[in-house]
Amino acid sequence: MLHPDVVVDSIAEWEDASAATFVPLRCHGRQHGFHAEMSTVVTGSSALSWMVSAPVTVERTEYASRQYVGDDLLLTLQLRAASTVMQDGRTSRISRGRAAAYDPRRPYVLDFPERGQELIVVRVDRRELGLRPNEIDRAMACPLDQRTPGVPALFGLAGGLARESRPTPAPVANALAHLIGVALRTAADAPLDWDDDTLLRGIRAHALGRLQEPTLDVSALARAHFVSERKVHALFAAVGDTPAGWIRRQRVAKATHLLQSTTQSIAQVGAACGYPDPSVFARAFRRESGVSPTFCRAAAKSCASPRDG
Repeated sequence: MLHPDVVVDSIAEWEDASAATFVPLRCHGRQHGFHAEMSTVVTGSSALSWMVSAPVTVERTEYASRQYVGDDLLLTLQLRAASTVMQDGRTSRISRGRAAAYDPRRPYVLDFPERGQELIVVRVDRRELGLRPNEIDRAMACPLDQRTPGVPALFGLAGGLARESRPTPAPVANALAHLIGVALRTAADAPLDWDDDTLLRGIRAHALGRLQEPTLDVSALARAHFVSERKVHALFAAVGDTPAGWIRRQRVAKATHLLQSTTQSIAQVGAACGYPDPSVFARAFRRESGVSPTFCRAAAKSCASPRDG
C-alpha cells in the first residue's frame, strides 16, 4: 500500500480507526501482536478504503446496529487471502477476487483468519443503488464473484480509485454506485430492468472500470452485457455519440487527470489509459485534446507555480 493514512499496531487502535472510517466495531486479534494499515479516498458520496492487516475478527454488535441512523452499506472486495462474512443467518467465504456486502443497520461478523489480508472496503449510500429495501436485505452476505455482472469492472474501478487516493469526478462516482447496484441486484435475484438508458449507463460504468485495457472496444462491451455490437452502436447513436469516440474521450480525460495530478511518467500514464505504446498514446492524446501529453503536463505545472509580483 502506498502512503497509508492510518498505521496501527494494536487492536484498540484498529477499533478506533474503524469507527472513524466506517462504523463502531468490536475487533478481536487472532495472534500475538497486530499490525494494520489503511488508506481512504472519498469519491462523491462514497468512500473506498484500501487496507492490509494481520488476522482479525470484526464484530458489529446488536447495540451498535440499533444506534445507527445512516444510509450507508459496506462492501468488501477481497484482493489477497480470504475472509468470511456473516449476517442475517448467511455465511459466505470470500476468497481473492470475490466480494460481499453487509448492512451496518444489523449485526454482522467479518472474520479474516489468514495472514496477508488485503482488501478494499467501499462505503456507498444505499439510496444511490436503485434497489428496494427487501432486495438489499436479500443481497447482504451473498458471495459476488467474477461471474456476477458488474463485479469484474467494479474491482477494476475501485482498485484504480483507491490507488489514486484523490477525489474523482462525479460520473466516476456514479459509475461505482451503478456497478454495486447491478451486482447486488443479481445477488438478490431481482430483475435487472435493462431499459436502454439503464443499459447505456451500465456499459459506460463497465468501460470506466476498464479504460486501462487496450482490448476495450465495442466487441468487448457487447460480450460483457450479452447484447450485439449493433445494439451497443445504437445505444450510443441515440445520444449522438459512438462507442469508440466515447471511450477515446474518457481515456484522454483520465490521462489528463493523471498528467496534471501525478508524477507518473508519460509512458505509465498512457499504459494506465489503454495505450501501452507511448507513440500511439501521444497521437491519440493530441488528436483529442489538441496538445501533446508533454505540453499538458508542463502547462499544469506552470499554472500551479507561484508567480512573481
